[in-house]
Amino acid sequence: MKTYTAKTVEDAVNKACLDLGVTVDQLNYEVTLETKGLFSKKAEIACWTVEMVQEYIENLSIRLANIMKVPFNRTFPVLEANTDEFRISIWHESRCSKKSISIRKIPKRLRFGRAEIINTKYAPEKLINLIENCVIGHCNCVIGGQPHAGKTELLKYMSTFIPYNEKVGVYEDNQEIHYRTINPGKKCTEFYVDDKFQYSHIIKAGLRHNIDWVLLS
Repeated sequence: MKTYTAKTVEDAVNKACLDLGVTVDQLNYEVTLETKGLFSKKAEIACWTVEMVQEYIENLSIRLANIMKVPFNRTFPVLEANTDEFRISIWHESRCSKKSISIRKIPKRLRFGRAEIINTKYAPEKLINLIENCVIGHCNCVIGGQPHAGKTELLKYMSTFIPYNEKVGVYEDNQEIHYRTINPGKKCTEFYVDDKFQYSHIIKAGLRHNIDWVLLS
C-alpha cells in the first residue's frame, strides 16, 4: 500500500496512476485525508493494485508459516494462525487457482448488551429471557448456526450470567471467547486444544480441577 498527497483527491489519484503505471479503473484507493480550507487544500489517498495485494499475501504467508513453524505447500495446503484479536486462514495456490485468505477479527469485548439485543431486534425479548434463565438455571446449552451468524458473540453474552463463585473451564483451539477479559474477577481455567490433546482429553482432565462450567468453542 502506498500513500499519495496532492491538493485534491483527483490530483492524488492521477499522481498514483502515473507512478504505478495503471489506469484509474485498475487502481484501488481510500481517501485518508481531505481538507478544503479557504486558503489551503490537501488530499491524501492510500492505494493499492492487484499485484500489490498478491505480493502482500505471498509475503504474509511466508512470515506466518515461519512464525508458526509449520510447512505451507502442496502437501500441507492450509495455514492457520491466530493472535489475541485475529484469526487467519490461508489456502495454498496448488489446491486452488490462487491463494485464498480469510482474516476474522475476534473482539476482546462484548459486542452487545441486553438493551442492544432488544432495540436492534437481534432476538425477541422473550427468547433472551429464556436464554438468560437457562444459564442461571444451570442448563446445558448448545449454540448452532451458519458461519458468522454470531454464535461466539452469543456465547460471550451468556457467559456474563455465570455466578462469580462458579469455576469455568474454557476449551478452545483458537482464542475467541476471552472469558477472563469479559468477566474480570470470575474463576476461570483456559486450555487450548490441538491434535495432540483434544477436547475429549481436556474435558476428562477438567473434572479433576473442580470445573463447574465447560465452555467449548
